[in-house]
Amino acid sequence: MNMNVYMPKKSLRYISNGIFMAMAVLLLSSCLKSKNDYEPVYSTVMIVNADANTPQAYFFYDRQFLETPINYGSNTPYYENLVGGAFLGFIKTTSDKDYYVRGGVPSISGTYSVYLAGAGDSSFVVEDKLITPAADKVAIRFVNASKSAGDVDVTLTSETSGSAPVKLSAIKFHGTQGATAPEFKEYPAAATTVDVYTAGSTTSTLATLSFSPTAGKSYTIYLSGHKTPASESKALKLNRVDHTGAL
Repeated sequence: MNMNVYMPKKSLRYISNGIFMAMAVLLLSSCLKSKNDYEPVYSTVMIVNADANTPQAYFFYDRQFLETPINYGSNTPYYENLVGGAFLGFIKTTSDKDYYVRGGVPSISGTYSVYLAGAGDSSFVVEDKLITPAADKVAIRFVNASKSAGDVDVTLTSETSGSAPVKLSAIKFHGTQGATAPEFKEYPAAATTVDVYTAGSTTSTLATLSFSPTAGKSYTIYLSGHKTPASESKALKLNRVDHTGAL
């Protein structure tokens, strides 16, 4: 996959050779304008550590080091008013001298989640088009952040009486060129079980998560880990992001 020549037209953003393609474009004032005409663009960004090979991740914003580690399977709050094009770099230990993922704040104003899913083009960005669910509903989306899992099918089963399971089919790794951007959709605000299968198969689950969502909130359920892990800590698993709580 030659990511160097691909520029996505949808809300997904990709990384090429360790550079977030949609995040690497620096904001430059037009040559027809003076410096005084320059107006910075600001974005809101969350970092999600979905990399099973990185127990803790640290990052730099505009060359400033943020000392709080992002543990595997967790996420930061939303950082507001980050300048579009400003540098973002990620390291695995505080003693690392080189970034294993680097890029910049998205240069199109919006709300984004950066998924650390591995070095180089394994990491990616999705735009968070949050919706406001009805009073008795929740908003949920699914993100496939496991490159080794390949395409997956997902079922969401609610304990609400009369509610049929919802199936999402053939979800590609979201760092893949052409992957459909994940969208938030309304579901009943009731105990929910999420099951992930290899696409086209329902014989055995790759990962399962059961949780009780809070009405009115927005969540991302994401798959991380390896299909054939070197250790149990790196096995496929489902994690949850509470976007409402992160705002």
